[in-house]
Amino acid sequence: RFALECFARMILDGKKTVEVSRIAFDEYNENLDRRERLKIYTDDRAQNFFLNKHHRSSVMCPFGPSELWKMLREQNQDDMIFS
Repeated sequence: RFALECFARMILDGKKTVEVSRIAFDEYNENLDRRERLKIYTDDRAQNFFLNKHHRSSVMCPFGPSELWKMLREQNQDDMIFS
């Protein structure tokens, strides 16, 4: 649905590209990092495959299904740049 709404806006407004704004990108990543720090797999004593060289999980998501659904369902058009 998220992608379809972006496509619809692009078609209706005659735009060719869409990208996330820098502010939205930074806010999301700050929230992601804050939530990741609460997960057991990020503990320094843990030895596992969950974290990559950037100390982020490549396979786990710190957000629950309802949080992800809300993020994708209620998109903020101000978070995107159409051109």
